[in-house]
Amino acid sequence: MRWFFALFRRRPRSSVWRVDGDGDFACAAAGERYFQPALDTIAGGKTELGHQISVVADLIPERDHLGHSTAVRVMINGVQVGYLAHSHAEALVHALDVRAFQFARVEAMIVGGWVGEAMRGRQGDYFVLLDLPLWALEWSRDAKLDCKTVQARRQSACAAGEAGASSLPDGA
Repeated sequence: MRWFFALFRRRPRSSVWRVDGDGDFACAAAGERYFQPALDTIAGGKTELGHQISVVADLIPERDHLGHSTAVRVMINGVQVGYLAHSHAEALVHALDVRAFQFARVEAMIVGGWVGEAMRGRQGDYFVLLDLPLWALEWSRDAKLDCKTVQARRQSACAAGEAGASSLPDGA
């Protein structure tokens, strides 16, 4: 009989949200200027034409970060290379909380890292572009706003008339 119940037992969910992007790489990491040595090591050094390297990035929330409770580290090959922009970080942290994941994994691209001998040794910095679909973040932001709207409606309905019936449907 145990085998019967074992079939219906919930399996633990993965702690990684594997985000399938749309190939636009529209989301850029922030603060890469502080992590140029790490990016140089990952890319294998600067070249005359620069790099365009496809990699996998882990987006890991830092819930105990001093400045922002929604800071998100961008990690490539176990090395920090930047942060997710604050405008996207809050939505990503909310999306991870809703889905009960610990961190997200996305396709990324390291670009830049050129050195121009013809231009008197000038160099270009590295940048990290993430294939994080903005619709996933917008959905999370919209869901969060919808929850706040419902709570505000409930509070205003209660304040308007404790004795009267609420104008909200039962599910709201």
